Amino acid sequence: MGSICATNKTPAYLDKTSLIELQKHVDELNEKRVNILKWMEDNLDKKGTVNEYKNFNVKTLKEEQQRSNWLEAWEREKELVAHPSLVS
Repeated sequence: MGSICATNKTPAYLDKTSLIELQKHVDELNEKRVNILKWMEDNLDKKGTVNEYKNFNVKTLKEEQQRSNWLEAWEREKELVAHPSLVS
C-alpha cells in the first residue's frame, strides 16, 4: 500500500513589484473595497443573528464561526474604507 502524502500550500504573497504597482491604483482599490463592503453588508442583513440559533449542532456551530469570521472581515473592510492610507 502506498502512503498518501499531504503537503501544505503556502499562501501566495505579492512581491515588492506587485505591491508598488497596486499602490499606483489606490483610488480604484478603495472603490472596490467600498463595493465589497456594501456586498458584505447586504449579506449580513440576510443572515439571522447568532441568538436565533436554538440547537447547537455542528452545522450551527460552523454557521456561527462563519458569521464571526464574516463580521471580522467586514470590520477590517470598514476600517480600510474609512482610512485608505492603512493600505500603503
